[in-house]
Amino acid sequence: MKGNQKKLYGELARAFEQLWQDNPEDAPSLEFAEQEGKSHGRMEHRRCWVINNIAEASNAAGWKAKTIAAVQLDSQKKAKGNTLIRYFISSRKLSAEEVLEATRKHWLIENQLHWVLDVAFDEDRCRSRSFSR
Repeated sequence: MKGNQKKLYGELARAFEQLWQDNPEDAPSLEFAEQEGKSHGRMEHRRCWVINNIAEASNAAGWKAKTIAAVQLDSQKKAKGNTLIRYFISSRKLSAEEVLEATRKHWLIENQLHWVLDVAFDEDRCRSRSFSR
C-alpha cells in the first residue's frame, strides 16, 4: 500500500497503531510472525502483524481486502541501522507467515524481472526513453 491511496493508507496505519498500542508485547493472541536473516550484506529482522477481521464499513473492505498486514523491516549494515514499515492488503485470507513469504517472493520476482530487462534486453543502454530538446 502506497501513500497515494491516502484514505486507505491512513486507515491501515491507524489500525496497526491501535493494535500495537493495545498489545505492546505482541500477545500470543495476535496473528504475528518474524524472520531473521542476512541479505545483501546486511542483517535483517522482519516482523509481520495481520488483521483478518476487517470492518464492513472500512476503506479496506471497499477494496475487497480479506487481510491487512504491516511488515516491519529492521536492517543493519556496518554501524548503520534502518527501520521501515510497509502496509499490505490482500484479497485472500493470509497468515502472518504467508504474508512474510509473499513479500519476500514479490521482491525476488521483481529483481529477476529487472535482471532480464537489464541483461537479456540490454535495457540500461536503450536510449528510446531519452528526450531530445
